[in-house]
Amino acid sequence: MKHNIDYGYRQDLKLLELIETFKICFKDANEVSIPDYISIESEYILSLLSSDNEVFLTKEGQEWGLVERNRLMNFFIKKLAREFLDRNPLTFLPGNRAIEEKITQLSSESFYVIYVDIDNFKAYNDAYGFLCGDNMIKKVGFTLNMIASRAQERIFVGHVGGDDFVIIVSNTSFEEIKLLTSEILVKLTRALAELYRPEDVQRGYFESLDRNGKPAKFPIAKASIVAVIGKANLLELSRKAATLKVHAKKLPKASAVIETVNGFLTITN
Repeated sequence: MKHNIDYGYRQDLKLLELIETFKICFKDANEVSIPDYISIESEYILSLLSSDNEVFLTKEGQEWGLVERNRLMNFFIKKLAREFLDRNPLTFLPGNRAIEEKITQLSSESFYVIYVDIDNFKAYNDAYGFLCGDNMIKKVGFTLNMIASRAQERIFVGHVGGDDFVIIVSNTSFEEIKLLTSEILVKLTRALAELYRPEDVQRGYFESLDRNGKPAKFPIAKASIVAVIGKANLLELSRKAATLKVHAKKLPKASAVIETVNGFLTITN
């Protein structure tokens, strides 16, 4: 979906500058669309504001009302500001507040929550430096966002922080989750490997100096993925994911552990 981005209020919010910065951070992207920045609800409000109407008809429950353009504009600016403040500064993905709101919103529907964790990230960050570490996090976020972009209405990608990401998939099935997690494993493994020398990837580690200045071997970063059946109870959801994540991290290769009705399924790359 294409959008014009020359509206005056967007210039006031310096959204164009943010978009250009985002493109630089994610230099792998050929083009970035506006829906990557704002929620579907905000995008709908934007479509209303881009019309010539001065008054809009609203409905809340069984009650109808009218709202003027200026009031709707103010609401949009405040809502957009909240969304931007919740974004992770590295990946620009929604943060914890948006993740919790999304799970609560889907509590009455059938959904899966996929937790993505990058193992051995600290070793890479320590050996190569924080700038390279930041680049790895950006690359992971970009890869996940591109995978989810084909079904933006149903697939939500969030960044908890550090090397922890969350993908929430609504109106889904076990078969789709199995295919999706397999795709994430393959693409993240490929994306992470691009940050190392080919010979290091082949042998599974790279050599560098540790914090004490002594030669050491560091493992190649890999993805550990856990997919759990969605629940409204966030605490119960996180505890269940943590239990399965322990199993996934013990596996030598990039792996995904998917909760089923009767247990769990393990996929390795």
